[in-house]
Amino acid sequence: MLSKEFIVEDTHAHTELWHGTSEPADVIQQQGLRGGRHHAVFLTDNPDLALEYAVSDQERTGNDYVTLVTVNVNRLDHKKLVGDLDHTTVDNWIDSLKETDQCMYLGDIPPNMITQVEDYTD
Repeated sequence: MLSKEFIVEDTHAHTELWHGTSEPADVIQQQGLRGGRHHAVFLTDNPDLALEYAVSDQERTGNDYVTLVTVNVNRLDHKKLVGDLDHTTVDNWIDSLKETDQCMYLGDIPPNMITQVEDYTD
């Protein structure tokens, strides 16, 4: 059984996570991030991976934007953070980050949980 102290210490190691999207930065700043597949927002501890996803998301949406969103982990409801259901069998979001560099947030992420939105559109 994990001690509460270990869980808190491990959570503090991940204070920020990133999400890449082809949505315009101003829309994200106003509306936040909306859960998609599994009604979840996919997050990563690797900003380069998030940017790659943003580029690949352009094909799905038809948008030309590349937006990197930084999410403050401490503002999230940790009960909604889970493993990446599409790429791993682990339920724990921290273990999922270790295994796949990705985890899921089951729900929407409102603007007040977002610390930065950067536009990388050429």
